[in-house]
Amino acid sequence: MDHDYNRLVDRRNMDLSDVQSYVARWNENAWRIALVLHAAEHGRQAHEVELSEETARRALTIMEWFAQEQLDILAANREEEYRVKVERVRELVQRSGHATARDVQRARIVATATEAEALLLQMREDGDLADELVTPEGGGKRMRVFRAA
Repeated sequence: MDHDYNRLVDRRNMDLSDVQSYVARWNENAWRIALVLHAAEHGRQAHEVELSEETARRALTIMEWFAQEQLDILAANREEEYRVKVERVRELVQRSGHATARDVQRARIVATATEAEALLLQMREDGDLADELVTPEGGGKRMRVFRAA
């Protein structure tokens, strides 16, 4: 269950950042499902028996099914929101010639720099953008700059 929680935290910051309020509940719900399965198996003695790994796995399997169904329902909305964000990033890149994750966040296209980075990397993957690591003229930390492909 802890591994599942950590996996979901990573995904909430990347590919599922736009639906993180849903994803945040998935592990909580898996624990609830595990409790129900555990109580069904052990009855009145459930509080005296440790939750088994098998019960946790079954709860996660049920929760994974639910999560996929929920994502399927949300898919149309997510795709439209993604298209709007992509168009806004294209406009930003066209105006300034390039964009960084911070630029995308400052333009309020997304809420966080992590979400911006995920969006830009997905656009690169889709062939919309190309990127390069650039060192500022005065030195300092290298940053990833995205340009039209």
